[in-house]
Amino acid sequence: MMNILISSGSFKDVFTPMQACDMIGSVVESLGLQNVTIDKVPMVDGGEYSAVALQENFNLKNIYVNNIINPYGNNIRSSYLEIREDTAYIDSSSILRLLPEEDIYKNPLKLTSFGLGQMIAKVVSKGYKNIYIGLGGTNTVDCGIGMAQALGVIFYDSKSNEIIPKNGIYLTGDDLVNINRVDISNVNDDYKDIYIETLCDGTASIRDMKTPNNQKIGQYFFDTNKLINDQLELGIKQYGVIVEKTLTQISKLKFLPINKQQYFGIAGGINLSLSFIFNLKPKLGYEFFINKFKVAEKVKKADLVITGEGRFDNSFNGKTPIGICKLAKSHNKLALFLTGSVSDSMQKYFNQYLALDLPQKYKNNGIHAIISCHNYYNDVEIPLNEAIRNKMFESITPVIFKSSIKDYLGQELFKKYNIIKD
Repeated sequence: MMNILISSGSFKDVFTPMQACDMIGSVVESLGLQNVTIDKVPMVDGGEYSAVALQENFNLKNIYVNNIINPYGNNIRSSYLEIREDTAYIDSSSILRLLPEEDIYKNPLKLTSFGLGQMIAKVVSKGYKNIYIGLGGTNTVDCGIGMAQALGVIFYDSKSNEIIPKNGIYLTGDDLVNINRVDISNVNDDYKDIYIETLCDGTASIRDMKTPNNQKIGQYFFDTNKLINDQLELGIKQYGVIVEKTLTQISKLKFLPINKQQYFGIAGGINLSLSFIFNLKPKLGYEFFINKFKVAEKVKKADLVITGEGRFDNSFNGKTPIGICKLAKSHNKLALFLTGSVSDSMQKYFNQYLALDLPQKYKNNGIHAIISCHNYYNDVEIPLNEAIRNKMFESITPVIFKSSIKDYLGQELFKKYNIIKD
C-alpha cells in the first residue's frame, strides 16, 4: 500500500491550488495503480486563492465592500473575511492582482495599491483590532505608497512640496523617485494600536525585487521593459532610504537596516509602508497555512508527498512548495516537486522532464525529484497572448506529468509498495 499526499500551490493563472491538486490526483489515478490511496490538501501562502482556501476550510463570513479602487483606477467590489469578532483577513491579491486579459494595464509605474489602503481603513472602522493581510499575487510595485496615501499619509518632494497624484486621485510606482519626506501626522491615532500580521508569499528583501518586479510587467510593455525596471529599481532604493529615516524618527528600529529586512520586497514592497503606520509583524505565509490546515498530520501518514507550482526560479525564498518539501523531509518522507518550468540554470539537471540527481541544496530542502515541462515549452513556439498560452499549458501539463510520474515511480517503488496493477 502506498499513501500519496498531494499538496500543491497554484500554477499561476493556469491552475488554482484546488485545480492543481485535482489535476495531479487525476494523473496519478490514470496510471491504473493498485493499493494506492490519495489525499489532497490545496496549499496557499498569502498570495492569490488564500482567502478562498480559508473560507472553504473554515466556512468564514465574507464581508463585501464597494467602491474599492483597483490598480489602474476602476472601482470594484471586494471583500474581507471575518475570522473572529476582533480579527479579519484581507487578501491583497483580490484587490491588486490583474488577470491575463488585463495585460495592457500591467505597467507597475502606473499602478497603485490605494485600494488596499481603502480596505484596511474600512476593516479598522468596523472595530477589528487584529488584521491578517495576505501578501502575494499582486501586480503593483509602489512600495505601498498608494495604500499609505489612502490611510492618511502625506508625501513631500525635495522642495517640501506635497506630492500630488498626476491622475488627481492616487499615487503610483511612478511617484517613488520623487519622495523625500513622509508625514504621518494625519494618520488615524487608532492605527498605532492595530496589530497587523502580513502573511508573505516569500522572504524577499527589497534587494531581491528585480525578478518578481519583471514578472509583473505585461507583454504589452515588452519594448519598454528595461526602462520600467530601471525606474522601479531607482524608486525602490530611494524610498527605502526615506522609510529608514522615518522609522528612526519614530523609534521603530527593529526593521533596520531596511534593505536587509526579509519580507519587505514582497508584493511590490507593501510592508515598507505598513511598517511606519501599524504595529506590524511580517511572517512566512505558508507556515501559517500549514499550521492552520494541519498539513503535518497528513504528511505523517503519507509515503510520498507531491507538491508543485507554475515556475521554479526564486522558490527557495519562502515559497509554499519548498515549505511542503521541508515538512516532508522532517518526517522522512519522499517529496516530488512538479512545475511548469524552471530557471535556465536548473535545466542541466534534467533528463528530459525528470531531475533526480539534484544538488545538495535541493536535497537539504527536502526535494527528492523534480518534474518540469520546460523541455516541451522550449521546443514549441509559445504565443505572446497570455490567455492563449495558459490554455495551452493547461492541456499539455497533465500529459507530461503522467508519463514522468510513471518514470519517477519506476520499478523500485512499484515493487516496494506493491502498486503494480495486475
